Amino acid sequence: MFVNLKRASYSYKCMLMMTPTPIEPWSLRQLFVRVFKGIFARDLSFKLISFLFLGSLFGIGLVGVFSYELYQKRIKHQKQLSQAELTAKHLGDFFEKQIFHAKRRYTLVELGDFTLELKPLANQKTIKGVLNMAEIELVAECDTKETCSFVETHLLHIRDQLTNVFLAIDREELISKDGKKRIYQTIIDRLNGWLPKGKIQNIYVMKLIVS
Repeated sequence: MFVNLKRASYSYKCMLMMTPTPIEPWSLRQLFVRVFKGIFARDLSFKLISFLFLGSLFGIGLVGVFSYELYQKRIKHQKQLSQAELTAKHLGDFFEKQIFHAKRRYTLVELGDFTLELKPLANQKTIKGVLNMAEIELVAECDTKETCSFVETHLLHIRDQLTNVFLAIDREELISKDGKKRIYQTIIDRLNGWLPKGKIQNIYVMKLIVS
């Protein structure tokens, strides 16, 4: 009876030692030393508690490892999805640009070079040796390839239409930003009014020299 009480008291002390309380590094080391000794102890209760403690640590470790692996797989999967979406977007943008450039290549037509005698400004003094001239090169963007073909076929008539537009242009209008916009819009309106079908969508200046 006395021996059993002594063993029970000893087991109780062991359980108190293994109760989860704030443990300092040195106490933690002592705890593992006692648990390791408890594995080889004669007392079955102490040995059982030691095995349970080690088993719990092992289980927590396994859960931590599996959780970390799952987390890494999820992160890797998200990165792969993001990369795939980014690649698809880049490919989509690339093909869209290729289609745009291909379409534009077939809807652009060169109108050629034009030498303009600019209209003199009011109160403008004539300077000897200075010509009031400009040289401009134009390219038209058509709505369809068929419109471009029609423009190319009737390029001489197109140039006549543009020459009439250029007769009323002065230096200031040709140089200023707002003046250029008005000139380009006038050219577009004049050509669209002359075309039997289709239309000119834009006018591009490839070269502009004002003397």
